[in-house]
Amino acid sequence: MNTNNLNTALYEKMATEQEKYRDSVYFWMLTPESNDVYQIFSAFYTEADSDVYTLYSGGGEAFVQYLNTMAARSEIPVEQPEMDEHSHIIVLSTCAASDTTGRFVVLGVRRNR
Repeated sequence: MNTNNLNTALYEKMATEQEKYRDSVYFWMLTPESNDVYQIFSAFYTEADSDVYTLYSGGGEAFVQYLNTMAARSEIPVEQPEMDEHSHIIVLSTCAASDTTGRFVVLGVRRNR
């Protein structure tokens, strides 16, 4: 199985087994510079040209609105963490297996700094 198929299978499993993910809302990003903990605040299917991929620098009201919009799109029930214009987020994205333009995205907000 290639990596894309494996990643797609994992993300799709996450979307279909919603109850498990109420208790498993954290993921870790380990780099040579830091070990960061993120809390999932949204996960959903979207298009490749979606506004979920918008880049922000410096926070501000537009960024807060983006956070609220992305949280509202979640297809899995997750408790919403506190987020503000200073929050640091990450978007994990993969291709949907049956659709070349579809994506499944998981958004997390950094918790350990």
